Amino acid sequence: MNDNKIQLLFNILLSLEKGEKTPLITKETAEFSIKAHLTPLLYYLLKKSTVWNETEDLLKRGLTREFNIFISNYISHVEPELNFIYDIFEKNSIEFLPIKGIYNQTLYPEPFLRPLGDYDIFIKKNDMDNISQLLYNEGYKIHNSPNDNFMGYISHAKTFMHKKFLNIDLHYRIFQKWRYPVDERKIWENSKKIGFRRELAPEDAFIINAGNIIKDRFAGPLVRLWDLYYLLNKNLDYNYIDYQIEKAGLNNGYLTLIEIIDNLFNIKIKTKIKGYPLKMKLAFEKNEGEAERYLNALQTIGHKKNKIIYTGVYALLKLGGKIF
Repeated sequence: MNDNKIQLLFNILLSLEKGEKTPLITKETAEFSIKAHLTPLLYYLLKKSTVWNETEDLLKRGLTREFNIFISNYISHVEPELNFIYDIFEKNSIEFLPIKGIYNQTLYPEPFLRPLGDYDIFIKKNDMDNISQLLYNEGYKIHNSPNDNFMGYISHAKTFMHKKFLNIDLHYRIFQKWRYPVDERKIWENSKKIGFRRELAPEDAFIINAGNIIKDRFAGPLVRLWDLYYLLNKNLDYNYIDYQIEKAGLNNGYLTLIEIIDNLFNIKIKTKIKGYPLKMKLAFEKNEGEAERYLNALQTIGHKKNKIIYTGVYALLKLGGKIF
């Protein structure tokens, strides 16, 4: 079952991280790590362990090939693109906060171990027109969406596309204000200034990552859970996290996420939040193309009686208090 695959993959990564005895890697686990966006990390940790010498040669070659693709893409595309984007902000004295994937990269032993699908950057709303024009001058075009007619109400970000680079998502709000109203003033205040670039406080990174997992109905790449694992190893202020989660109205989803984290990592998060965790299980459906590549949810159907959410592709779900 796919839920067994997830638990097995995470157990292997945890044992490698801690230098504990690790089971041999199978072809099934290696292939599953690709879907989970965790192959670079798996390879990196394996190479540092004694398990690598015991791994089948065919698997070693496959993992090495996948890893080389990731690191080559990072060196030739991601790193120069990020430097180029950051330079635009710096040269024009615009403050910005890298969030989500480009922040999460900094948590890993090496940034290239955390694959990216786009670049998420948080800016102040008053700077949107200025930076939009600057990006347009550099060959970016705004990706039109139905939300564009409702800027300031439904939408919370603008997507900029480039024919050579990954998309940039410029956020002038962390989430939709009408739906998940976090205290963004505190996020700016908590951030550390590095020139015009600011660095998220770990608590705010946790809130943003957790909030995106919850609002996406627990669907998405499994690497997003591993991002949380690295953040949980920091000395987080859980009272502040509770404050932001409650302000955003994410209580039930957060309590569900806490149980999932406990099951996967054996980490118990302290919280004073009250609510009702959703009863969930793990589901996977194979789909070709963009849906499988980015592991996005195809559909979400709420079942009020049992409080069960079914999603397509990867859905992080839970049933009966444990992942099995």
